[in-house]
Amino acid sequence: MARPLPLLLVALAPALAGAAGYFGARFLNPAPAPTAAAAAGHAAPKPDATLPVGTFAVQIYQPRRIDTLVAEVSVTVAGPSEATLQTPQGMARLRDRAYQVLLDAAETPDYRGQDITAAQVARTLAAGLGPAAPGLRGVSVQEAVTMKTPRR
Repeated sequence: MARPLPLLLVALAPALAGAAGYFGARFLNPAPAPTAAAAAGHAAPKPDATLPVGTFAVQIYQPRRIDTLVAEVSVTVAGPSEATLQTPQGMARLRDRAYQVLLDAAETPDYRGQDITAAQVARTLAAGLGPAAPGLRGVSVQEAVTMKTPRR
């Protein structure tokens, strides 16, 4: 009759050694080194984001004609502010403020003269959007077209 102890050792020894190695490695391996950003206590900064605001149409009333300014606008904001502005409420506030800035500018002499350029619209929006766009880095106007219609 064969003794069961050698057979038991042959069967259980590899299983016990494997379990001991697996769980022992968790205690013997050092923890991964923290990154520089984690060591400083903050995460890496998010890059700036460009958000399309939309197309705006504003009428500029003149004595003998009505000019219609159509501008396609996008804004560049700091990374952390992107989450705030991409909500429906944040985009609605931004669009409302942009319309208000353009409507107010339409009543100034600067917008009643010659054709309005994209750079002029961008400067006006950058100056007026401040509180509505936290973290605003810049305003870009892809296209600004002025259509002139005579009054009847």
